[in-house]
Amino acid sequence: MHTADPRPPAARTAVTGLGVVTASGTTVAALYDDLRHGRERFTTAAPAPVANALPPGPGSAPAEAPARVRAGHVPGPLPLTDFLGARTDRTLSRDSRLLIHAAATAGTEPAAERTAGERTGVVLGTIRAGRNEYFAIHDAAGSPGHRVNPVWGPHSGYNAAAAQLSLALGAEGPCLTLCAGTTAGLDAVATGVRQLRDGVCDTVLAAGADTLCAAAGPRAGEDGLPEGEGAALLVLEPAPTAGARALAQVLGTGEATAPAEDIPTPDELGRAATEAVQAALREAGRPAAEIGLIVLVGTGDAPADRAIEAALRQLTAPTVPLTEVARVTGRTGGGDGTLAAALAVEALRRGAAPAPGAAPLDGTALCVGADPAGTATALLLGRPAHQESGT
Repeated sequence: MHTADPRPPAARTAVTGLGVVTASGTTVAALYDDLRHGRERFTTAAPAPVANALPPGPGSAPAEAPARVRAGHVPGPLPLTDFLGARTDRTLSRDSRLLIHAAATAGTEPAAERTAGERTGVVLGTIRAGRNEYFAIHDAAGSPGHRVNPVWGPHSGYNAAAAQLSLALGAEGPCLTLCAGTTAGLDAVATGVRQLRDGVCDTVLAAGADTLCAAAGPRAGEDGLPEGEGAALLVLEPAPTAGARALAQVLGTGEATAPAEDIPTPDELGRAATEAVQAALREAGRPAAEIGLIVLVGTGDAPADRAIEAALRQLTAPTVPLTEVARVTGRTGGGDGTLAAALAVEALRRGAAPAPGAAPLDGTALCVGADPAGTATALLLGRPAHQESGT
């Protein structure tokens, strides 16, 4: 039994499609099952090379083989020829490839009425987008005989993947890229919700994506979890428009900031996360007692994450399952937050938490994260309105 949502129907946001690409594969079901059964998807391999590399010229020194690293590598070539055409597929960066593949599995189509036009926006959360091309330009420019592919220039920007997605789908509304650290993927969803509520857009593609980079040398965080790569995309629409197509609802969003005088302590990050959750609960008009699952977007710093978890436990029952996508995929940067939201939608659909023993999920699902710089974001998700009302 849940508390009635106090907001008018027009203010509610539905998730009508989702797609993911992770080390688990190209479905959210595979990611859910890996978490439920405690399976890690870390492998030791060389990160995918930069796309569209030109052959070296005469007299050039042979390129060094990239180091093999333990990480959450996305398997497979992920072809998009059928979705985009051979010419566009051939020129994609890896950032764009993962993101657009997630869009393709989310049920979007190029120039489709639901996702095209000036009322469709794109919001991408990322931390590392464009760095493969940036490093490729730097390295080739400084190595005699090695050539810079001009296509790397546009792909080296933070906003390149979001722009490529909007072009691919014909989404002509606002195209935003958010780079707010750990919370970037959560912020993308929260921003998309606001754009719908403010009447800026009729549909928003809220996404997060990041890839591994051989030049940067992927490394493990202090908690031992390695880096990963991945992308997730949620199609957001007003609930009344979505109707029975809705997979879930975003019931509330919340943001908070730790004191800015200095680098926040773990306890201050915990308080910021708690304040963000409380803001999301207020917006949704739901009590903390209804939370049936917590999906944490961790910082990679063990003391900070322990403090955040302890603070969250002050709001919820100690038996509420808490999970983290990075346990399977590695830390995927901007992908973490939207992957958390996608996982929450799948858990709500199945009615069970993605944890050993598959605890029943009768209430809402909370996605929350805090960045070491002090910002925190929370999303509260629930079943779609037509399921809650029994219609």
